[in-house]
Amino acid sequence: MRQTPVADVTEAAVAPTRAVAEPNIDEVSAAELVAAELAGSRRRWPFLLAGLLVGAAATYGALTYLDRSEEDDLQESETVELSTAPVEARDLSEEVEWAGLLQYGEPLNVAGNGGVVTSATSAGTEMARGDIIATVDGEPVVLLYGQRPLWRSLAEGTEGVDVFLLESNLVALGYDPDVTVSVDQEFTANTALMVERWQEDLGREATGRVELTDVALIPGPGVVTTEAALGEAAGATLATVSSQRTVTDVVSKVEGVISDPLPVGTEVVHGVTLFFVDTVPVVAVGATETGDDPVLTELMSDTFTDLELEEALAAAGHDPDETMTVDGIITDATVETIERWQSAAGLPVTGLAAPAYYQPMPDGQAVDTIVVTEEVLAAGTSSAMRPILTTSTSELQVEVEVAVADADEFVEGQSVTITLADEAIVDGVVSDIGQVRRQDNQSDPTVTIGIEVIADADQELVEGTVSVTTVSELIEGATTVPTRALVSLAEGGFAVEVADANGSTRLVAVELGTFDDGHVQITSGDVSVGDELVVPQ
Repeated sequence: MRQTPVADVTEAAVAPTRAVAEPNIDEVSAAELVAAELAGSRRRWPFLLAGLLVGAAATYGALTYLDRSEEDDLQESETVELSTAPVEARDLSEEVEWAGLLQYGEPLNVAGNGGVVTSATSAGTEMARGDIIATVDGEPVVLLYGQRPLWRSLAEGTEGVDVFLLESNLVALGYDPDVTVSVDQEFTANTALMVERWQEDLGREATGRVELTDVALIPGPGVVTTEAALGEAAGATLATVSSQRTVTDVVSKVEGVISDPLPVGTEVVHGVTLFFVDTVPVVAVGATETGDDPVLTELMSDTFTDLELEEALAAAGHDPDETMTVDGIITDATVETIERWQSAAGLPVTGLAAPAYYQPMPDGQAVDTIVVTEEVLAAGTSSAMRPILTTSTSELQVEVEVAVADADEFVEGQSVTITLADEAIVDGVVSDIGQVRRQDNQSDPTVTIGIEVIADADQELVEGTVSVTTVSELIEGATTVPTRALVSLAEGGFAVEVADANGSTRLVAVELGTFDDGHVQITSGDVSVGDELVVPQ
């Protein structure tokens, strides 16, 4: 078959086969032209190459049209079976791959408080509350959970949030079997007895007093990444621990019989009942909902009063008939108003609005352990101010370092796909857009993108380098053709061969846009949705 240059397109009958010219070595193929157009792009068009190779596998599926002066050099080399494919309207999107790193949270330096390191936990060891991270001057240093270090010695008579931290940890470790300690901010005689039991278990002198050198604080379970050398001064770092998750102790704020704690592994969301005290639910309050609800905001304040609660209920419109008297006295009308608010706020409808029954919880928490013992639950023992369960959030996440110009490719809450080092694929959600990080003089500033990994609890995740794929919706209803319909032109550019209803064909020069899934957008050219194109079968 004679081949016609685009400058002089004539109609020709569509034959079941097409003669393909022996390609001139000086010509540029369709794949080469597309590669040139995309050179330097960081975009990954995953189906473009596949689409072009399909055409190549059909033996030069994209015809090369030459100038008439070169026609005499053409030689018929092979016959290609032909078919047709329609021009379609499609929504096009692009995939972009980013290099990332899957790891636990930022390493934390576990500081000592003087003395000489006489033994140290080796790197790679998993650590949790109650474990010994090192010995200093021959005495064990025990890990407890907390977001801040101790800053003073603790003994009977001491008051403060550090006492609360110590008591909640020791109760969680089981050193108050008789349920005599109230976890509050007061170091009582019962607290001292609990400390003595703990010290005896460690082989320490049972003084009932806790010194700064006795404990070190980490936010939750972790893995030792570096250890202190023996003989080093313990004032700087006993070890570096990479945190696996942050643990929060959920404490009963009122005295009563505890029952039905939320099962381990359950996601803690706004409105879920954490446990019951004397059959009254203690409810989780989500961080985001608190800021949007003036009644919850009032309940969570340190200056809460019944009068302020009624004022907030009325201001928020939960007493439309104005049956409640705003005077700080809780009446049946007040209870009915509270119930209307609870229903609207997605909370159990109890009619109670005491702050002790509402537990503010960070987002992304799940029940980690049940602290209250089975014996206590079975006996219905009265309990006041003690940990009932712990919740945690995983610190395992992916970090992607991107150029500042690329940071707008990510938004919080965006879904992504993560390919792990072992080729396993998991879902992820963008959780954090970091601040601009200034690099050295040889590199440009970057932004760290934090991505939460969404995986089954029992799925093993391999730490290390990962590939993060984002998908961006670009064009809705684009006019597209199959990539195998493209005809590359010797003088540059592309064309498609349109099969008309009368059986003839014509070449139409086109300009290309976005490639996606074996199709390419046509941005210019006399083709319309529904036209039939000649393509390799």
